[in-house]
Amino acid sequence: MKQPLNRSSIMGKGAGKELQARSGIPHFEAYELDSVTSKDRVYSFYQTYEELPLFDVRLQLYEDNGEITSYQQAYVEVESGVDQKEQKLISAQLAVRSLVENYLSEGSIITDVRLGYHGQLYNSQTQPMFPHWRVTIDNGDIYYLQAFNGAVEPPQRGSDFLPFGPQDFQPGNLNAKPTVNKEKSK
Repeated sequence: MKQPLNRSSIMGKGAGKELQARSGIPHFEAYELDSVTSKDRVYSFYQTYEELPLFDVRLQLYEDNGEITSYQQAYVEVESGVDQKEQKLISAQLAVRSLVENYLSEGSIITDVRLGYHGQLYNSQTQPMFPHWRVTIDNGDIYYLQAFNGAVEPPQRGSDFLPFGPQDFQPGNLNAKPTVNKEKSK
């Protein structure tokens, strides 16, 4: 980072371009704060594509004494891929209903539901990512439900997510080339 940032400066709307200039974090304006996975002194952001989050492509800002002093970043450049036949997504209501009826224990409270892209990590040249409903539970579990058919992945803990690694990925019909950055302020 060029210089430490005050943590309050990262929370305002439209702060991306100013923060990118002050911090030196590339493409900061392409990320959106993720309050679900942000925890004590670590602010998580996910990259967005066409206004939807890429849940596995993250920027994390680390706070020390009220200042952001370092970051870890994965960034992808999305390129056109093969055309695919458009598929209809299931509604959030249907996805949540299936989750509640088949996976959640009685008394579980859903705290967040969000549509975005998610995929399994593979050791390959492309990383497939498809539309998923991300459902967060009050105990910190995060479920990903495939938005075409409602298939449920085993839950992840909010702090145990695996950020996008050094692979390319393909959300729907897209390809991307990743960039991974880790820096501390000087």
